[in-house]
Amino acid sequence: EMCIRDRYMGRLQFLDQDLKMKENLKHLSSVKLNNGVEMPQIGLGIAKMNDVAELQNSVLWSYQAGYRHYDTAARYGNEHELALALKKHIIPREDVFITTKIWYTEMTYEKAWASIEASLKRLETTYVDQLLIHWPNVSTAGRLDTWRAMEEMVERGIAKSIGVSNFLPEHLDELLAVCKIKPAVNQMEIHPYYYDQKTIDYCREKGIVLVAYSPIAVGNGELLNEPVIQELAKKYSKTAAQIVLRWGIEQGFVIIPKSKREHIIKENIDIASFSLLDTEIEAITKLNKNQNIFSWEFVLSLG
Repeated sequence: EMCIRDRYMGRLQFLDQDLKMKENLKHLSSVKLNNGVEMPQIGLGIAKMNDVAELQNSVLWSYQAGYRHYDTAARYGNEHELALALKKHIIPREDVFITTKIWYTEMTYEKAWASIEASLKRLETTYVDQLLIHWPNVSTAGRLDTWRAMEEMVERGIAKSIGVSNFLPEHLDELLAVCKIKPAVNQMEIHPYYYDQKTIDYCREKGIVLVAYSPIAVGNGELLNEPVIQELAKKYSKTAAQIVLRWGIEQGFVIIPKSKREHIIKENIDIASFSLLDTEIEAITKLNKNQNIFSWEFVLSLG
């Protein structure tokens, strides 16, 4: 009886938090994908969050702050921990948008099916809101066979939307030439120091939403201390990170910042109350150095 009451009181606390966050979030809506699915424009990245208590705290703080989108992957090794966190905090499955990914070593038709079945079991759910190919760097046949399996997953209701990650225009060209279902998103590294104009323009032209991971360049101190960022932070009474995240939002990107700290998690979503001028967005974009953090060589080093 005490347990039931505690769970009920916990749910009431969440509802109260929801009401408090509505004003902050009213200008931060969802992005409509090319299949009509609505995807929350800010998500919490949970790569390298493998400590159960740490992840449970991050999910609690983020949900209370208004996040409804969680980005995981088979490779991260924390799909089950995410499920446990959602269950612990009595967060209904239909309240959240969950993305997971198929690792490059699992990219055949049969292995892709085995991968999603294992992910669903770990996530304790019957479907994911989005399923991505994590990296393109296997054979063309591997990419296309994996995509064929993913299209069947959509048909069976196992994945509400499907997309890719780290794909370049040449990878997308070969996929678009034969696919029945067009990729809904391309999740890639995007921040002011790494702005792949060619791929960004290509995806926009094809109606593929861009999802920016590492949107503040993993908290790069050099980036956050750039004079233009610091001046705008002062002008808008925001942190440097909030300026960079707002820059991403204003370009229509879905952004998935990552943090384990409560105040940072809350700050990262508190970016609806101001807008940057077009000239300010351009000034930040001009910081581009084509300096990426993650590469195929980095992936191979993971084994």
